[in-house]
Amino acid sequence: MIYVIEKFLIKKNIDYFKNYFDFIESSIKEGEKHIKQEQETINKLVAEKGETIDDTEDYLVCLNEDHEQLKRIMYQSFVISIFSFTEAKIINIQKRPNEFLANTELQNEFDVAKGIRNILLHEEGKISRAERNQKKKKEKTKVKDFIEKHQDFLEINESGEIVIKFEYIKSLIILTQNVCTEILKLTRKT
Repeated sequence: MIYVIEKFLIKKNIDYFKNYFDFIESSIKEGEKHIKQEQETINKLVAEKGETIDDTEDYLVCLNEDHEQLKRIMYQSFVISIFSFTEAKIINIQKRPNEFLANTELQNEFDVAKGIRNILLHEEGKISRAERNQKKKKEKTKVKDFIEKHQDFLEINESGEIVIKFEYIKSLIILTQNVCTEILKLTRKT
């Protein structure tokens, strides 16, 4: 009975994260649309007056920077939220959070996601700052190796900050589904 209830709750929460993801995606697209409209309005004014308007370039730069910052916050929030949910499910269902998966590939993927979440949460997303902590150096090396291999998911910008991309967010939903399915299977066997 508990298995059926947990399976139902996991599906409900995965659907919640899919909706959250859709909200983030639509918010980002709306922001990009707004920036494009502002650019078109400015271009039209410049064409009508035949001269440049003071501060328009600064205004557009600020709009773009604000949009990128909001995107970064939303993506980081998603990563932290979905990982916290996954971790809570592991603890709730299995009671042994450090050794929960028989599938080592899935375990490695989870460990990298945990490392990324930890850097976002405890180091403000700055991997260079996290590397100074000797206890966490192995985790950071795993994260850096993952980022180098998956630049379509993540990157490290010039200031050493992890930049999350749309594809990584989608992959976390799949990872969460796979981890929850695996721990439910393992729990059902015990």
